[in-house]
Amino acid sequence: MDEAIGELVAEIDRLGLDEDTLLLVLADHGESLTEHGIFFEHRGLYEPTLRVPCLARWPGRIPAGRRLSALLQHHDLAPTILEALGLEIPPAMDGQSFWPLLSGATTTGGREAIIGCECTWQARWSLRTARYKFILARDPDRTGGPPRELYDLWVDPAEERNLVDDEPALAAALETQLEAWIADRLAALGLAEDPLVAQGASLGDLPVLA
Repeated sequence: MDEAIGELVAEIDRLGLDEDTLLLVLADHGESLTEHGIFFEHRGLYEPTLRVPCLARWPGRIPAGRRLSALLQHHDLAPTILEALGLEIPPAMDGQSFWPLLSGATTTGGREAIIGCECTWQARWSLRTARYKFILARDPDRTGGPPRELYDLWVDPAEERNLVDDEPALAAALETQLEAWIADRLAALGLAEDPLVAQGASLGDLPVLA
């Protein structure tokens, strides 16, 4: 992949298109490589799966070497691209442009929280802030995980110490925030029940190899 991206960049430069080309390289998901007992798979709501690479290049428009620490999501890409090209962002479009951050026009921005869910091997929701992550299971986890998890990512980036019992007030507050977001989206979509409750994990009935 590194070599292929290098060839693409070299050809863009050779053609003299570098200052007219916004190049974005990203992945749809991360991969767990034994973390939390997950071997070479992208299930679960831990950081190895939720964090993805996102590389951007546009000489003259994006400062070289710039790194963003803000919380961003995949559906923020479409409005970002539209703003970068000077095109109107439809009001109904989901997502928030981070072009001002990417271009260096500002140093603040991004999301206060990221909501995630899994409905394949597990039926779980997560809420991720700059510092904490709260994970809520909708049904018993066949992989043996707890029903609620809370991690302080600043001191425990590997998510190895569940703080639910140590920080019950914080866990309750994040759970309330998560449930409120879910309820709001259900109302907006005209749904009466959380799909993770109604449908469960889509691969939940398949055998698990020990």
